[in-house]
Amino acid sequence: MHFNQLSKGLDNRTNEIKNTGIELQVQFNKEIQTTQKQQEEIQKQIDELKAKVEAKKAEEARIASLPKAPAKAPLPGVAVASGSSSMDFIFYKESGGRTDAVNASSGACGLGQSLPCSKLANVCPNWRTDRDCQVAFFSNYANARYGGWGGAVTFWYLHRWW
Repeated sequence: MHFNQLSKGLDNRTNEIKNTGIELQVQFNKEIQTTQKQQEEIQKQIDELKAKVEAKKAEEARIASLPKAPAKAPLPGVAVASGSSSMDFIFYKESGGRTDAVNASSGACGLGQSLPCSKLANVCPNWRTDRDCQVAFFSNYANARYGGWGGAVTFWYLHRWW
């Protein structure tokens, strides 16, 4: 009888182990399915972002192919003689062509609205009246960031800031 009890106990333990193994396999399969769903969702997000990037590139290319906007006539009391319609365009959009312009909400200043204003003030101590210094300052910025004033105008059309 002792042997039968041991055999039954062993059979019971074997069944418990099999059931535990099956439960673990089911849990593992569920985790795999969850991971696969997460991967699919991430891939979907990646594909959506790629599509947005491609649309943005296409829009940038379309805008770059547009003729550059001519400079507007100077505002009364504003002297402009830069010879660069792209530069003048940026200056009019940003400050109305005023060397002493200060944005009340951001604190940006000057013809091209340097933010923070201290960047401009460090290079052009008399920035409120020194147009030549500002033209040089903002030209360096346009060249470094956009490859020139034409690139700055293209960026401005895309973002309404530069």
